[in-house]
Amino acid sequence: IMGCYCYSLSNQSGINETNPSLHLEDQHDTIRNNAKLGWCDVPRLVSAVSKIQAKVRSYLKTKKLQTKKQPDSGLVIEAKRKQKGISSQIESIESLKLPDGSLYTGSILPGGRREGIGSQIWPDGGKYVGQWKNNVAYGKGKFYHPDGAYYEGFWKDNKADGIGLFKCANGSEYRGMWKNDLQHGYGREIWSDSSSYEGYYVQGRKSGMGCYTWPDGTTYTGDWKNNSITGYGTFTWVNGKKYAGQMINGKMHGKGTLHNPDKS
Repeated sequence: IMGCYCYSLSNQSGINETNPSLHLEDQHDTIRNNAKLGWCDVPRLVSAVSKIQAKVRSYLKTKKLQTKKQPDSGLVIEAKRKQKGISSQIESIESLKLPDGSLYTGSILPGGRREGIGSQIWPDGGKYVGQWKNNVAYGKGKFYHPDGAYYEGFWKDNKADGIGLFKCANGSEYRGMWKNDLQHGYGREIWSDSSSYEGYYVQGRKSGMGCYTWPDGTTYTGDWKNNSITGYGTFTWVNGKKYAGQMINGKMHGKGTLHNPDKS
């Protein structure tokens, strides 16, 4: 008869892992019923009960360990943060009202420093959304001007720095390199009247080699200095007229060759 009990426990425990406590209660009922029917003697019954109680205690102990939430170690927490791309120093994501009346919402370091991803809205309606470092826009982000214009690209110390796009509400735009909030390096500018410039800038001014195209199709390709056509370049008009030579302040000056197909 004890063999039947042992088989019953091993068999049921394997089948009923989804709710072991229910089967343990059923097993107690089975033992009580068997005792009433005289299917086993008292010593064997006591022995069976002891073994079942031992299993109950073992199950409860295991259950307690399984249900108790084990705290993550520092290494695990750090690993999770790295997987999510979150700095381990980030304190929280919340809103912060600044002295100038602007509202910042995003990642904040201990001490209230803006760091990570966040957005800031100014009282005049300007808005920046992107990366922050030590309380300034730093990294990739987008600034919406109150007049409808926007800049999207890279930032350094609250200024456009790196490659970026500035687009006006009227459709004019500049796409290219920036430094210290100014066009600097190679870029392309397009105006609402369809004229365009593609070439080099120095501190916000066209300087170096560049090509300007007027709305009627006339082009100039050559040297620029401080936003002025100065140096060597080539003018090409839509009627076939062409000049290649020296230029000063947008005018032919010095050595050059003028070709005019309308004249013999």
